[in-house]
Amino acid sequence: MTPTPHAGEVLTHELEALISCRSLREASILTANAAGALGDAGQAVVWITGAWGSARVTGIAGLSVVQRHNDFTNWFEAAAPFAKARGEGHIAFLNDPFATPRLERDRHQYLQQYTLHLPLKSPQGVIFGGVFVTRANPLSELQLNTLTRYLQAAANALWNTRQRLMHRQIVGGGHAGWRWTLLLGAAAIGSLFIPVRLSATASAEISPRDAMPITAPQDGVIEKLLVRPNELISPGTLLVRYNETVDKNRLMVAQQNLAVARAELDRTTSKSFQDPSSRAELGTFRAKVQEKATEARFLEQMLERLVIRAPLGGAAIFADADEWVGRPVQKGERIMLLADTEKIWITLFISPEEAIPDISEAPVKLNLDIAPLTSLQAKVEESSYESVVMPDGRVGYLLRASLLPGQPPPRIGLRGVATVYGERTVLGYYLFRKPIRSLRRMFGL
Repeated sequence: MTPTPHAGEVLTHELEALISCRSLREASILTANAAGALGDAGQAVVWITGAWGSARVTGIAGLSVVQRHNDFTNWFEAAAPFAKARGEGHIAFLNDPFATPRLERDRHQYLQQYTLHLPLKSPQGVIFGGVFVTRANPLSELQLNTLTRYLQAAANALWNTRQRLMHRQIVGGGHAGWRWTLLLGAAAIGSLFIPVRLSATASAEISPRDAMPITAPQDGVIEKLLVRPNELISPGTLLVRYNETVDKNRLMVAQQNLAVARAELDRTTSKSFQDPSSRAELGTFRAKVQEKATEARFLEQMLERLVIRAPLGGAAIFADADEWVGRPVQKGERIMLLADTEKIWITLFISPEEAIPDISEAPVKLNLDIAPLTSLQAKVEESSYESVVMPDGRVGYLLRASLLPGQPPPRIGLRGVATVYGERTVLGYYLFRKPIRSLRRMFGL
């Protein structure tokens, strides 16, 4: 049937506008509006096959922008493959129920009583999209022919625009794009061979070096610690005082026993001048006096040891003085450390996942928590052969580093994060070392 002049004028106008489109989005929206106008439809929706073969709504009649994440768009994108398969490349009237429950449940919300799907074909006959046209009553033969003719022309325009955009994405805009792509690829590959140093992150703590432990000289109960944590003390300063009650009582009893033994010795000595038989007992009483005197001297020495003095100067390193008040201790139990504040270790704990080879005398960069913008330079001097339990309860390796000359030693007890630098390698190995190790563990390679 030959279209009326009015329909022909509309068709010509729409085709001219379609030819002037420069983007797939613009052509899709124009196609949807034209399909709705030529078919006198309540709604027209254009969809195009994406790069991965999935349907993607690109134009909706009456809207300048397609909202990607809403139920309307998602429903038509899900219905597109079913409409395409049902028509087998021809015009499909969507009157039968959809096979998918979700599509069938919501069809009356998005489709009117009379709905058809017109496929968009490339010049080679490949279906790359389609148009939904929905209205309350069937189209006339004139409207259907006009709409079909327009969509045939629109399909060619949409196909050419789609191919042109895909070509631009692939080649990046001609020879210049290829050159930039090759340059970027070469730069990315070349950057993998940039020389870098392996590094490991470790938790760090400032600990004393060559510190002297102050231990309990005997069993007893601590009465008081006479210094405060981190206090600088001089040699001979009183550090710890035991509870002396029991030892003083024992010394008093021993001194009384010594006095009794000496009185018995004096009485026997006086008696021996008149009674020769008493002279035989003098040796026994002299030995008893000597025994009691030795016991008293021992208790006096023990009483003197109930006060601990600093054998040298330094900082008293311990946690809290109040925790020791009234606390029973055993002989040899450590109470505190005396450390020279100028002699420190940087104690490092490295987890097995961060461990790197060849860290003997490796350089270390330390950032303390109290001064994160300031770095201290150090060098590894000792490393443990076996793993130890780290402060956080995990297993790791213990390293000790010393500050390089010319840097003020930080306060003992400070914590931070340190970076240990190992042997030199390339950036590619540095980036992929951990992923490769994880894959080997996962697949047992």
